[in-house]
Amino acid sequence: MRKTIRKRKKPEVVPAKLEKLIEKGMGSPDFKEGYEAASQIIAVGELIRSIRLGSRMTQAELAEKADMTQTEISRIESGLGKQGPTYLTLLRLSQALREDLFAQISKKTKPAKPVESKELLEAR
Repeated sequence: MRKTIRKRKKPEVVPAKLEKLIEKGMGSPDFKEGYEAASQIIAVGELIRSIRLGSRMTQAELAEKADMTQTEISRIESGLGKQGPTYLTLLRLSQALREDLFAQISKKTKPAKPVESKELLEAR
């Protein structure tokens, strides 16, 4: 007896129903803040995975070099956890991947237009 192999359909990146729920939730400031934070945690995990794969390294190899467990690497790459990886964890990962780590804190609002010193003198 021969088995028929069925190919699975590739899932949509974000299913339509989920996208509608997200759109509806964006009306709530709390939801929007949580969604944006989760998106950033997921993006960090995807970046780590991309660098690891580019280095032809397995999760187990990265875990050993970073003095972590393979499960921890998997959770970080999957974007799991409410808080995301700590700065020290990111530092260990960047060193294990032989990459530089940069941290930047910037204002979310547009800065005020710079004022020329000439304009300050004229205003007096």
